[in-house]
Amino acid sequence: MSEQVPETAHLGRFDPLEAPIVLDMLHEHGIFAFSKAPLDQAEGQPYGSIFNDSARGRIFVDVARLGDAKRLIEEELPQRIAEMGRALEEGFAAQEEIAEASDDEG
Repeated sequence: MSEQVPETAHLGRFDPLEAPIVLDMLHEHGIFAFSKAPLDQAEGQPYGSIFNDSARGRIFVDVARLGDAKRLIEEELPQRIAEMGRALEEGFAAQEEIAEASDDEG
């Protein structure tokens, strides 16, 4: 038998770059969540971009955990995005240092 899908509620619409982070965060906390459109595939609704009503980025969660999900979005998502931004900046800085060191040697 397949696992029963819980009743869901719309959590919100997220930027396509944020949506995978939101889904990962919710799953880490044991909250059933999904996006209406697969985030790793091309847009499935041909009129989505015309009418600005794309399913991409719309996230639904277990209705029983909606409050928990909203709290995570408010409290943890900004921190998570800031951490990722810092990691990217550190990575770019390290790449620049390596490039400068290579230029100095050559």
